[in-house]
Amino acid sequence: MRTLIVVIVGLLLAVAHTAAAQSADRYRGGWRTDDSDLHVYEFSIRGERVRGIYCTLCSDASTLAFIDGMLGPDGITFVVTHVRPDGRTEYQDKATARIEGDRLIVAGTSGASRGGKFQRTLYRDSRGPDALQSRVVAA
Repeated sequence: MRTLIVVIVGLLLAVAHTAAAQSADRYRGGWRTDDSDLHVYEFSIRGERVRGIYCTLCSDASTLAFIDGMLGPDGITFVVTHVRPDGRTEYQDKATARIEGDRLIVAGTSGASRGGKFQRTLYRDSRGPDALQSRVVAA
């Protein structure tokens, strides 16, 4: 009986770990809004740790901000740190992200001077990241 309990607990732990890994794949990568008020989130997930970037006009480095959070059973809980040109923190947004169907719902509170609560519906960016290319540098 004791052996059976140990086997069942082991199987339950393995299933829980597999479920967490599968949900990470659902969140990982790029997400963007589909309207004139563009917001882009890019999540990199290792285990429960979430890192990434956020931007509005991604070709303008001054709109880049840094994501730091955790993946849990209800989605991602994270902070977006917006920085000044000198590298100091300007303000932070606190947010959560959850998947509903094929959409990502991000809701939170902005720490900007005229901030407040927000909710955004995002779609997976089908373009994905650019492939890394190795370049040979001539000496």
